[in-house]
Amino acid sequence: MFRNYFYLGRTAFELSSELKDFKIVDIYTQEKDVLFLDVYKNEIQKTLVISTNPQIQYFYLKENHKKAKKNVISYFHDSIPSKINSISISDRDRILKIETEEFDLFFTIRGPKTNVLFKFTDSTISSFKKTVDEYLRSFFIEISEQKFLKNKNDIFFNLFDNNTLEKIQNDKRINRRIWLEYKSKFGDDVQIAKIKQVVSQIFDSRIRILVDDNLAKVDFLFENWESEIHQSQVYDFNESNSAIAKFISIHYKYSILSRTESDLSKKIEKDLAFWSEKLNNLQARIEMGSQSEKYSHWANLLLANIYKIKKGMESIVVEDYSNGESVEIKLNPKIEPNKNVDYYFEKSRDEKINYAKSIEIFEQTKAKYMELLDLQKEISKSESLQNLNQISKNLLGNKSKEKTKMEDEKIKYKKFVVEQKYSVFVGKDSESNDRLTFNFAKQNDLWFHARGLAGSHTVLRIENTKEVIPKSVIKKAASIAAFFSKGKTASLVPVSYTFRKFVRKSKGMPAGQVIISNENVVIVPPEIPKDAEEIYE
Repeated sequence: MFRNYFYLGRTAFELSSELKDFKIVDIYTQEKDVLFLDVYKNEIQKTLVISTNPQIQYFYLKENHKKAKKNVISYFHDSIPSKINSISISDRDRILKIETEEFDLFFTIRGPKTNVLFKFTDSTISSFKKTVDEYLRSFFIEISEQKFLKNKNDIFFNLFDNNTLEKIQNDKRINRRIWLEYKSKFGDDVQIAKIKQVVSQIFDSRIRILVDDNLAKVDFLFENWESEIHQSQVYDFNESNSAIAKFISIHYKYSILSRTESDLSKKIEKDLAFWSEKLNNLQARIEMGSQSEKYSHWANLLLANIYKIKKGMESIVVEDYSNGESVEIKLNPKIEPNKNVDYYFEKSRDEKINYAKSIEIFEQTKAKYMELLDLQKEISKSESLQNLNQISKNLLGNKSKEKTKMEDEKIKYKKFVVEQKYSVFVGKDSESNDRLTFNFAKQNDLWFHARGLAGSHTVLRIENTKEVIPKSVIKKAASIAAFFSKGKTASLVPVSYTFRKFVRKSKGMPAGQVIISNENVVIVPPEIPKDAEEIYE
């Protein structure tokens, strides 16, 4: 009902009285499809908010509105300040007119073509949302044939006086909701006087907002009108502006919450796909069995035949003393023979650890996957937003605090996602580097910096401390660190990395300067890896 023609008229007339002789001192936008008009009188400043969003159009007067400091587009500086003379409504359509000394503003509610149009005293025309000139010209020709009504009596005279019952019944301004209310009060006996009585209530009754928290629905109607929802909360207002402000706040609250189910479902589907692929990979890895004994056996074979190995050989064929068969073992031609033996002994040890780790991670991954399946079932059965919010908390788990912290820091650091999983954060300046390292990074995050060069601190977030981070990810994080350093133009850059807990700062050190221990070094090209996606939050 808040977009009903008659209610728009009520709102226009009430605001016209309230804003009489106020001056429009600023016209701007700072969010999509919303126009703001700052008005001023006798040291009182308010803001008229006009939404041209095709899904929800409205206008109301807001107090204590703060203009944003950036991302603001201003309009018509040459035509303001301009005093408001009146606010009126078209005699046949949902078109509101704000008449001022320097221009007329028309708020046209027409679905996807909803817009705010301007006509200035010099006859130039313009619009808030882009539209073709032909439409602008035709609109102003159209409204030149219309009357703009300034009070309830004008509307009633225009609608009811000298009109037949049939014409009134077919008038598009009397919408379905009005006819439902008429039927609930008077049944099927349609009379002009009774229609007038129902419409009159829109202008004269207290405004009532009914809220159904469980179904996330809100109804906007009038005192003693029948509601289509089961209300859990009721708000009554004597004037339209406060009612619209309340309705808009509840509507946006529910708009956000009503997307929760869809967002949760999409997130869970995405997470299920990720964990399913991980499960399959781990299952295949486990089914292969541990290769530890094989690598240990090869190391012993190489050790028994070390006198045959020469530096520069890429492989060697030896007799396997366990079965008498020949086996070919690959070698690193750049290292000494004994180093090749050590390599396979080390590979055997790593394989044993990694295989055990794979089994452990498989069980953890399976548990996570089953948990997501349970949450997915809960979402499909859920009938209340409270339950969905609880599911959202369960889904996020202990990451909610971290997410809040990341949101607090989103302006301070650059963020990249490597291999669609690993988050890499990069400081923007010396102070940002310190905050990233000592306030944001966790103790077991990996910390990177171009060795011996000025550059940004870079942090690879470690979500699971038990997970073995792939070397490819470490190299990509190092490449990002090198890219944001003085070595950016070099072909290769040495990059130091260590756990954050091994990075410290002595008293009196300048911003960005640190001392590190347990340092590792990797030499990488300075670049943003192809699979590193920068996240703009």
